Amino acid sequence: MLAACYYCLPNASFAQKEKTKSKSTKGIDYSVDAATGVKYHFYKHDKTAPNPKMDDVVTLIIQWKDNKDSVIFNSIANKRRRPGDTIGTIMIMLKKSFNGCLEQGITLMADGDSASFLISADSLYTKTFHAQAVPPFIHSGTNLTFDVKLLKFQTQDEIMKMQQDEEKLKGEQRDKARQAEPVLVSKYLSDSNYKAIKPTADSIYILKNTPGKGKPVAIGDSVYCKYVGKFLNGSIFDQSSIHGNGLFSFVYNGSSSPVIKGWSIIIGGMSEGGKITVLIPSKLAYGAYGAGNMIGPYTPLIFDIELVKVVKKK
Repeated sequence: MLAACYYCLPNASFAQKEKTKSKSTKGIDYSVDAATGVKYHFYKHDKTAPNPKMDDVVTLIIQWKDNKDSVIFNSIANKRRRPGDTIGTIMIMLKKSFNGCLEQGITLMADGDSASFLISADSLYTKTFHAQAVPPFIHSGTNLTFDVKLLKFQTQDEIMKMQQDEEKLKGEQRDKARQAEPVLVSKYLSDSNYKAIKPTADSIYILKNTPGKGKPVAIGDSVYCKYVGKFLNGSIFDQSSIHGNGLFSFVYNGSSSPVIKGWSIIIGGMSEGGKITVLIPSKLAYGAYGAGNMIGPYTPLIFDIELVKVVKKK
């Protein structure tokens, strides 16, 4: 994957491009940009559309190959994505690392363009990637072929504005979820005939409880649980049966336990063999930001928990 480099070069006008030809092993004619030395061949090109400049962020579909036409990297097949990348694409900030670098080539493109570039393998690895030398599988002194489709480019100001708009929208959504949580909890309790149940001092609703008759949990004990995690609408978001041997285990250390706060409180009051169903408010679960794409902000959760085994601290 391309690394960002750290020098800027003004974007060349298209009138400066062109002037000499360089032929690849595939027989494609490559023009050479007079201002930068970039060797390029357009498959599709809009000469009237604007071009990105250095420090802009571009979204690409990209493949690059060695001088034997062996694929080194293909974004469509790439399974390791960084923030901002989507399936089949990568995002990079345009920074010049040497004359004739790929980033300079991309400044010749417009949104929707497709092009091929010949880039010096030695310069790419030593000046862009800051390697000591080209790796053994690359032949020193050869060119690498980069096939690029430019999907879009964005300026730093546009990206900042987009991020601000996204954060504003997320803030509005979080505020709505915060206000809706007590209403949703109240409705759930009423619809499920739990109206008489009051929250504990910790704000947890204990909906069902079958106390265990085994060893009580103490600080430093290892606990083994079965559980099902559900949303208020009854849909399951997680359960122990799909993990490993079907048991979830951790060392109980009170509020420092590696679980959500609601679990620390509940497990600390249980004994081996106990079963409990609880409604845990978001402040004792995943709070204002939720957890990944599954659990949204200010989401109350239902857990069915069975404490299967307690192994006392040695």
